[in-house]
Amino acid sequence: MIRPGPLSPLRRVRAVTVYFTAHLVAALLFALPAVALVSGTGIGRFPEGDRHLFQPGGLMLAEVARTIAPLVWSSAASARFSGALLFVLLLVPHAALLVSLSRAEREPENVVWGRAMGHLPVLLLLSGLSLLAQVIVLFGAVTVATVIRDGMTGPAARNADLAYLAAVGAGALLALALGLVRDLGRAAAVKGSLGAKAALRAGLMTFARAPGRVLLGWTAPAVVGIALVLLGAALTSAFDVSRPGAWRVWLVALLHQAIAYALCWCRAFWLSASLGIVKTASAG
Repeated sequence: MIRPGPLSPLRRVRAVTVYFTAHLVAALLFALPAVALVSGTGIGRFPEGDRHLFQPGGLMLAEVARTIAPLVWSSAASARFSGALLFVLLLVPHAALLVSLSRAEREPENVVWGRAMGHLPVLLLLSGLSLLAQVIVLFGAVTVATVIRDGMTGPAARNADLAYLAAVGAGALLALALGLVRDLGRAAAVKGSLGAKAALRAGLMTFARAPGRVLLGWTAPAVVGIALVLLGAALTSAFDVSRPGAWRVWLVALLHQAIAYALCWCRAFWLSASLGIVKTASAG
């Protein structure tokens, strides 16, 4: 018997677009305090506007950073609160996208968002546990790496930096694996309407049974996403917004949003793959 493959995000254009729009609005809201700080320096009063910030050498950028540095620390508390709030709110469109991809038949929007809100507590708990575990792993990796580097003396001291990087890299890979388990747990929670404990167990078991398929399903969209980011960086450098011409700024802004939209599609393809992997693992 041939099992049907995961639902393609190409059949859920509206859900992916809503997912992108939610992240765009959240990014704008989160960036508003930083924009206000930079505008408060008076950089926009120059005839060239804020193009000075992008000039080669970064002299004006460094000066603006020095000016607003004391104010950044004073606004850090509110930024942490707003960041945590936006993190929670963004789980709603994430859940809605997962719900849309979890069934081949198209459901009414109110049903999709209703199911998404129902899954929100489980997804929030999985996200919190994953974030805590990743922080512990990365902190432990840096601590172990520092101890190893400081403990290497004599001829071995020449390899101290390599040992440090190896230990940190191992911690980063473990943190990545935890993120993949979280995504698989989210997929299991939505696909099977599981609680947090059962979803976490399903994510761990799925990763343990098919690590190669999980890594392949995640790597392909990730490689495309990295390529898009590098392409965007190269095109942004080519357009050079430090030169006269408002069209350059608008073109770069549109370019960045187009790449962000494409990255949301990469994310959607991985979420679709995770749903298919969880379905196959549970059936097996």
